[in-house]
Amino acid sequence: MCYLLIVQDRTPEDCLLPGSREHMRGYWFEKYPRLRQLEAGRRHDAAAIRKALEASGFSVVEETQVWEVRKSYASYSYYRKELLSRKGRSILHELSDAELQDLADAIAAD
Repeated sequence: MCYLLIVQDRTPEDCLLPGSREHMRGYWFEKYPRLRQLEAGRRHDAAAIRKALEASGFSVVEETQVWEVRKSYASYSYYRKELLSRKGRSILHELSDAELQDLADAIAAD
């Protein structure tokens, strides 16, 4: 019998990529580096995941990277509104309202 396990996971390596139109979260860590450590603490790196799977008896472990698009925005104003509401992004609760405003302004200027 053969079993297949698919794990979707975001690693620190994925989350901490530089900021871009495709990876807005990267701007957060550039503006507020203290968030990097928090984000990395919430994630497992690819090597640790592989090791855990192999230790659990999986004999063939393959890794395929796929870029996930969480959401697309018609304009920056829609993204800004969601960003300022902290909707779906718990790490943004680590920022004060003023810091969050500064972050939104910095992203708009980039």
